[in-house]
Amino acid sequence: MKNISRFAIVFILLSLLSSCAQQSTPDSGSTPSAVLPSLEKTAYPVPDYSLESSTYPFSAEQETQVPPYMVPGFVTMTPDPSLTSIIVSEVRHENDVESIYLTNISSETQDISNYMIYSPKLDVRKIFPSNLVLEPGESFILYNGANLESYPAEQRWLDKPILTEVLDEVWLTNSAGRILYYFIYYPSITP
Repeated sequence: MKNISRFAIVFILLSLLSSCAQQSTPDSGSTPSAVLPSLEKTAYPVPDYSLESSTYPFSAEQETQVPPYMVPGFVTMTPDPSLTSIIVSEVRHENDVESIYLTNISSETQDISNYMIYSPKLDVRKIFPSNLVLEPGESFILYNGANLESYPAEQRWLDKPILTEVLDEVWLTNSAGRILYYFIYYPSITP
């Protein structure tokens, strides 16, 4: 009886294997193009045009429209304060000084003592002062630039601006080094 059971199991396995082997796999050259996803070309900044070889602003005869987030005055949706209460809300460039605004967008007081801002591009960081508390809507401003003697020492960071090109970024971390907020810079491309 054991031999018959073993024979039946072997026969079933061989039947399954042979049925799998008989199915032909389609040749990659014979597969209809509708089955394979087509590659999409990015419409921004310009189709078939390298961003690295272009300069801002683009000429008026450009066919591709500028995305709204690149136009001056465009306001992005504010993050949910229940997920992140401190954000990089604004970056200004005036008189060779870059101002980075860190704002409390929640309705509660936030203690950001020893939080850190970090630039992955330059691999530099700035640790905020101890006992730094922001009331709702209040901002702490960091300054970057060559001549910062007139600015408070705890608010000076670097001797040159760091958020000047598309996709430049800074990370905001808590005192334990956990990333709380990414800020990616998109300068205006129109005059």
